[in-house]
Amino acid sequence: MVAAANMVEVAALVGDTARATILAALMGGQALTGSELAILARISRPTASTCYDHLAGRLGVAIADALAANGHIILTEEGGEVTDAGSRFLTAFGADLTSKSRTKRIFCRPCLDWSERRYHVAGLVGAEIWRRCLELDWLTRGCDTRAVRITSAGRTGLYETFGLDLDQEDHARPIRAVVRTTA
Repeated sequence: MVAAANMVEVAALVGDTARATILAALMGGQALTGSELAILARISRPTASTCYDHLAGRLGVAIADALAANGHIILTEEGGEVTDAGSRFLTAFGADLTSKSRTKRIFCRPCLDWSERRYHVAGLVGAEIWRRCLELDWLTRGCDTRAVRITSAGRTGLYETFGLDLDQEDHARPIRAVVRTTA
C-alpha cells in the first residue's frame, strides 16, 4: 500500500510537462544550468529552480564556502553537517537552530546551485541564514521576483560576519570569502 502511494506521488510530479522535460534533460548526464533547463522546459528561470527558502546563486555559494572554510559546516554529496563551532557561530548570528520545524525538515543539506555549479546551504540552516539576513535588512527582494539586492548594511554585515568581500561593480569577479582563523 505504501509503495503504491509513493508511486502515485512520483507519477504526479513527473506528469507535469515542465518537470518531465527537465528530468529527461538531466538524464542525459550533461550538467545544465537552471537557465538552460528553463529554456528547454519553456518556463521561467525561477520556476526551474528548487531554491525557495534559502540563498542560492553567487551569494549563497559564497556563504557556504565561508562557512565550510571556517569549519562551521561540512557539505558533501551525501549530506550536510553543522559542526559544534558552527552551531555556536550560527546561534550567535541569530539563526534559530532549535526551531520546532527542525523535526519536520532536513536540518542541513547541500543544494547544488545550477548556475554556479557548486553547493550552497539548504534545509533549516539555509532557511535560517536567509531569514536572519532579511531580518537584519542585509538583503531586499523586489516584487514578483526571487532576485535579491544586497543593501549597504548587508555589504558591511556580510563582510563582518562571514568575511565576504563583495564587489558588486564587477560581476565578472566572484564574491570572495575571507577565511578566518580562530586562536
